[in-house]
Amino acid sequence: MWATVGSTNPDNLSFAFNDELNLIIYDRAIAQQLERAFHEDVQASRRVTYEAWTDRGVRAKLLEVLALPIRDLL
Repeated sequence: MWATVGSTNPDNLSFAFNDELNLIIYDRAIAQQLERAFHEDVQASRRVTYEAWTDRGVRAKLLEVLALPIRDLL
């Protein structure tokens, strides 16, 4: 069993310009621990529906507009 942890994103910007790295771990115990952590994160998360997203507040919308010039870098 193996697991991978890292910052690599599968997009052209990341491949061309970003120094990103993933670590592949071949260890059953560590892979299972990472899987448990992932499931705990999912349990602590909340679903965002399209309706909730369209009803987001003015502050969130303003921050999105301010981020437009750098959106390709995020």
